[in-house]
Amino acid sequence: MGDPREEAAFVRLVHLLEVLLTADGPQSIAELNRALQERFGLRDATENQIRRDLSRLETFGYQLARTKKRSARGRACLAVVLDPLPRGRRPAVTGMRLLDLLALAVSRDLLTPLAGTVFWPGLGALLAQVDAVVTPGLLDEARLHLQGMVVHPQPPSPAQQPTLAAINRAIRQQVELQVTVHLAGQPRPRKRVLQPTAVVAHGARIFLAAFVSDEAAAQPKPQFFAIDQITRAKPTNRFWSRPAINLSESLAGRTTLSCPDESPRRYRLRIAAERVHWVVNKPFHPDQTLEPQTDGSLILTIARAWDDEMLPAILSLGDHVEVLEPDDARDWLLDTARAMIGKYACQYVQEFEKIYAARSTVDLD
Repeated sequence: MGDPREEAAFVRLVHLLEVLLTADGPQSIAELNRALQERFGLRDATENQIRRDLSRLETFGYQLARTKKRSARGRACLAVVLDPLPRGRRPAVTGMRLLDLLALAVSRDLLTPLAGTVFWPGLGALLAQVDAVVTPGLLDEARLHLQGMVVHPQPPSPAQQPTLAAINRAIRQQVELQVTVHLAGQPRPRKRVLQPTAVVAHGARIFLAAFVSDEAAAQPKPQFFAIDQITRAKPTNRFWSRPAINLSESLAGRTTLSCPDESPRRYRLRIAAERVHWVVNKPFHPDQTLEPQTDGSLILTIARAWDDEMLPAILSLGDHVEVLEPDDARDWLLDTARAMIGKYACQYVQEFEKIYAARSTVDLD
């Protein structure tokens, strides 16, 4: 990953541009700062940083007109507006931010195999929105930063904003973070000292990817903490050096937020016809391939998958799935099935013995 300070500054720059693109008229520095706080949770941006970001936007080809307006206290203050506005004033469809559109534009080459398919019209419309409001200079800058970033979460809820602001500050300054985490099933919150490295969106939740400072290891692996389970976050004054690890690669193709010690391996599954619709409409894995069979079933192949994410998913399908490989996964499932049978069978045997004993007693009477 790149320098977190530079990446955070670029994210703030893009958010500022989105505020200007969607603003109704000239905006003062204070109004821009308030919009960054309310819409994106950026609570620690200074007015000097915003002024520098405005000048930086001009170097990327955006034209800013400077004027005066009355502040809330009635004083004259500086205000800026994009002039002229780029084509397509609203840069994003509902629920999608300019930063997400930029990430889509950066990965344009990866999307070209979809050209001519039913998916392309929607993607083409989104890319057209990017072309309407993003200058070539800003797109080149995005390529330098977005490649090193993991996932950009949706705007946080108001309750999560102070926590995310503290986390973002710790990541930018590369200092340790003291958090209070309340995990489900635990009677009381637990304090941890973490070395934060990224904020990751997974499904509908936002997670902090961090190293645990008190768990020394030759090759440390990040752990993930749900933001909604962190009740308190406070940056410390202790600096730390980020390990040589590519967080993007460690999460590539994952369906769960965990980084086990074992290596990924190939899985082949036979999915019964009754569950084919589930596998097709809700992909079993991001990198799956499907081979339809004459009896209506499917052979599903995943080249690189981890046991801890595959085996629970396989169990959830019951007898509608058969593991073809690896062989030891078949053995594990067999042992698990035997253990389950033992639990339930014992219950029924005990009930039968009670009934038999009661009847035997009646016969004796």
